[in-house]
Amino acid sequence: MGTLVSVWPLIALLALPIVAAALLYPFCGLLCSTISRVFTEKVSFALHYLGTLTHELTHGIVAIPFGIFPTRLKLQRVPGYEGVLGTLDVRYHRGLLSLVGMGCVGSAPLSISMLAPALMMPESHSLLATWLQAPHIGTLPATLLAILPYVLLFSGLGFPFLAYARLSRADIKACLPLLATLLVIACFGVSTFPAFFLEYQPQVFHVLIYALASTAISLMAVIMSWMALVLMARILRSVQ
Repeated sequence: MGTLVSVWPLIALLALPIVAAALLYPFCGLLCSTISRVFTEKVSFALHYLGTLTHELTHGIVAIPFGIFPTRLKLQRVPGYEGVLGTLDVRYHRGLLSLVGMGCVGSAPLSISMLAPALMMPESHSLLATWLQAPHIGTLPATLLAILPYVLLFSGLGFPFLAYARLSRADIKACLPLLATLLVIACFGVSTFPAFFLEYQPQVFHVLIYALASTAISLMAVIMSWMALVLMARILRSVQ
């Protein structure tokens, strides 16, 4: 029982990247609508088009290794909708590989946005991950100041893509079977074989911290992009 109790906090840590990713959803929506208010119609359409195209391309790129082949990409503007709607039709054979693949394909835009900080700013990502491994309130300001310039650069260059990092209902529907299966397997495995999971606890801990650091940086970048555009909109209104 003691071994089982010691494993469950690690499983609970899995919820933190998921919660941080869920927080991205409303802020991505705010960023998307703010783009429409700040820029002219043609510029905002170009940014929305670019963001939607990138969103759909991430689906397509991740799909191919799983034997899921895109058949049609469609981008369109819908009256009453802020932004550009995109749909990607795919062809695949039902099976275990397609179950895993559809889950990965559905989550691709969000997953890539969450992993981008680790690839684009590895030093800042490592710095935040190191702090998360042993968090101390006294060292938090210095850590945030050290990564802030890179987060600002990431938010300034990537805001059209970050606005469309959120998953659509169809994306979430594609992810749910895989996510539910993995959660059931994890809960059953920890309850049945706690010693086995405890053996790999340090590796799992590092992976979760890695994911949490990436997600936190992406979340900060989205919020900063949104706040900067809101401030820009107020300045433009005051000038006019």
